[in-house]
Amino acid sequence: MKRRTKIDRRGSGVSWRAFAFSLAVYILGMATTIFGSQNLVLYYAGIALIAVGAIAVSTAMVDALLSISRGFRTAIILAVLGIAAYLGWAVIVA
Repeated sequence: MKRRTKIDRRGSGVSWRAFAFSLAVYILGMATTIFGSQNLVLYYAGIALIAVGAIAVSTAMVDALLSISRGFRTAIILAVLGIAAYLGWAVIVA
């Protein structure tokens, strides 16, 4: 049987490439701000890069935390089912 609904996987899971790129943008913004302090255009461009990088880093971290919580929730459900199966087996055997 084929699955009728298409599962949308965007936004779930840890994307190390997105995290590394956003961290690189953040660090580039810091470097531009520090080394471009004599030039106001470079200084404000660095602040803009820091803002964009900070938003991207926080988005990547939220996606990572959501994927961890999904896995943790699945592990808890499987643990509860295992405990219930063991208790059922212990009652039947005893």
